[in-house]
Order: sequence, then C-alpha cells, then structure tokens
Amino acid sequence: MRPLAVVILAAGKGTRMKSALAKVLHEVCGKPLIYYPVRLARQLKATRIVAIVGHQAEAVRAAVRAEFPAASIDFALQRTQEGTGHAVLQAKSALRGFDGDVLILSGDVPLLRLETARAIVAQHRRTKSDLTSMTTRLDDPTGYGRCLTDEAGRLVRVVEQKDADEEQQKIQVVNAGFYVANAKTLWATLARIGKNNAQGEMYLTDAIEIAGHLGKKVLPFRLAEPWQILGVNSRADLAEAARILRRALNAGWMKSGVTMIDPETTYLDWDVRVGPDTVIEPGAVLLGRTKIGAGCRIGQGARLTDVTAGAGAVLGPYVVLQGMRVEAGEVID
Repeated sequence: MRPLAVVILAAGKGTRMKSALAKVLHEVCGKPLIYYPVRLARQLKATRIVAIVGHQAEAVRAAVRAEFPAASIDFALQRTQEGTGHAVLQAKSALRGFDGDVLILSGDVPLLRLETARAIVAQHRRTKSDLTSMTTRLDDPTGYGRCLTDEAGRLVRVVEQKDADEEQQKIQVVNAGFYVANAKTLWATLARIGKNNAQGEMYLTDAIEIAGHLGKKVLPFRLAEPWQILGVNSRADLAEAARILRRALNAGWMKSGVTMIDPETTYLDWDVRVGPDTVIEPGAVLLGRTKIGAGCRIGQGARLTDVTAGAGAVLGPYVVLQGMRVEAGEVID
C-alpha cells in the first residue's frame, strides 16, 4: 500500500473571528480547532504529518505539542499569506523524497469523520486518480468555490465565489476543501499556479484545472453530509461546530449507558469521562478532564472542572467544583 502523508492548513489569522487569538486555537468542546485534524491524521496512521503554520506560529506549535507530546509532527512556516496553494507549497521541503499520496486537511474544520477521510483516500487509490477533490451539494453555496465537471464526471475546474459569473454562482455543487493527490502530481501542479484572480492569491483549487491540462486524472469525491465540511470562520460558525460535535458526544455517552435528562442543554468537554448509570440533569457543564464514576448523579446547572467523582457520588444542583476529588458515595449539595 502506498504511504500517506497529511498536510494540515493552519496558517490563517481568521479576521472574521474578531479575535487576538489565532483561529485554529479557538476551542470546540474543550479542544483547539487544530486538535481535530491532527487527531484525524494520526488515526489514519499517516507516515508523515505536516502542519502549515503562520499567524501566531509558535502558539499553534505549542498547542499541537501539548495535545500530542509523543507524536512526530513537522511544522512548515508560511511567512506571508499568499493563498492556500502557496500554503501547501510550504510542505514540499518537509516532504522531500516522499513518494505516496498526500491528504490535505483544513485546520479550521473539526467535524470531518474518520470514515470519510478513509473513504476519499480509498477512492483515490481504487480509481487510480492523480488528484481527488471532495465535493458536496449545498442549498446555499454562498462563499464556496463552485465545481465544474465534464460529461464523464471528471472534475474540470473550481471557480471561487469572487471569480464566479452569474451562471456559475447558481451551481450548488461546491468544493469542500479536502484533497488527495499523488505527491508528484501535487508539486507539479502547485508549481504552475499563478495569482490571476480577484484575491491576487495562489488558489489551491487551481491545481484541479492545471492537473487536467497536464493530462492527469482528476475525480470528485462526493460527500453526502455537508455538515462535515463546516469551516469555522466566525463566532457563529464556532458555536455551530460545537453544537454539532456536542450532540455527537452526548449521543455516544447515552449509548454507553449514561442518562442525560436533556442532552441539548448538557455540556461535556472532549476529555470528560462518565461511567454507566450516571444521571446528568439539565444545564450541567462538565469541563476539562472531569471523570465521573458509575451510578453518580449530577444536579441541574452543576459546573465541574477537572473533578474526579467516585461511584455513586451525588453532586447537587448548581454546585461549582474545580480540581476536586469526590469520594465514592459522597454527597455534595
């Protein structure tokens, strides 16, 4: 099997966040956004992982290392923001000598499922494609690049929103921002990307048209669940991503035997652990590395941060605890 490298785009400032903090450092369910694509890359058992950093590069590096202290992750610096194509080019040095497939992920997209990532890589290899680009259909495609295909279903071109004419803007099939490419094809196409567009940037999407002109096989991977490609570009996007991920987390805990009286108002961070037969009342917030044993009861509006509670503990309504150990069977009102 061909080796797999993963390149993660995490250099952007995120001006629409209106924040002094780099966009990929904003948290969703207790983890910085950059955590999710790095975790995905490791789950895929990528032989090489390269994160492209730029704005607040040292802070982003530190966050990744804090989350994955034992992982082998390279960082490539994009000193100037010249577009997504330029960003991926910064990984070329770190991937010198690599002859396999390169999966490109976005550092601000936390919801892509492992099964989806595996599927696009599998399709790319099965079809012997040189470049595979993920697409999806949106009722409102505003802001996304529109995908143009030929009669054979091959991807011909992606036209970004600011460069699309009136007819192209009516297209509902959009570029999802995830790609798999043979390394040689990737570098050959990126070397030919220019800046002749409304943004004056090197668009990664231009690699699709260039690859076609080079006689390469370019195919779409069609994603049926567009929520997976939700990119965080604003505080509203951040809240929506957290809502979707939190719903999935809560569903998983309920499946494992935890009762949530109202899962829509129950907030658990990613690293929280809860034992079976525990009951969590509405409005409870469990943060950090909180660990709740089996058969506990967490009262309405309780806020627990890095708390460890033994089996059968009862934490009453609206208690606020931090860094505390609650013994098995103990009651705190």
